[in-house]
This record gives sequence, C-alpha cells and structure tokens, in this order.
Amino acid sequence: MPTGLPTAVFLDMNGIVSAFRSPKKSVGTVRLILTLLDRKEVELVGNPILLHEYARHAEELASPTAARLLTAILERIRTVDPDERHVRACAPYFLEGQEADCVHAAT
Repeated sequence: MPTGLPTAVFLDMNGIVSAFRSPKKSVGTVRLILTLLDRKEVELVGNPILLHEYARHAEELASPTAARLLTAILERIRTVDPDERHVRACAPYFLEGQEADCVHAAT
C-alpha cells in the first residue's frame, strides 16, 4: 500500500452497496475492499448502524459475492459506538432524517 494512506478506514455504504450490487461493474471497488481486508496494518472501523446497513443490503441482494464480502468485513472490522458528545458535535451539519449519517460522521 502506498505510504501516506490512512491506517484506519471507514468503509462507506456507497462503496459497499456498489460492490454488493454489481461486483463485475465495480471491479475497482471490490479490489479496493479486498486489498483493505488483506492488509493487516489497515484497521477497518464502523459503528453498529453501519454494520446493520451492510447486513441489510447483503440480505436484500441475496448474492453469494455480497455474503462473502460481508463475512470477510465482519471478521475484520472494529465496531466503534461514538459517544453522545461526538454525535451532538456533528448534528448541526445534518438534516432531520439523516441521523445515521450523523452517527457515521461521529464515528
């Protein structure tokens, strides 16, 4: 991995959905996820809401690729439950109905 890249990565839902929905069209995204999963020096982080979203999308798609990617991600990801003060600090930047995005930002 090139130097200067972060050692902790928050896998955004856009990339995950892209990889889950159409892995053949999203080869670059899938390759990036697999590279991150393979690199032990990179820590994957997420929050409980994000993990629930990953699982929901994988289940909706009923794709073997999505199921395998989800399993691999869940084996490596560190779950962070952001504290209330971080969520409150991010809240002014999100509209009503964007609570999950606010928690993601706080993570």
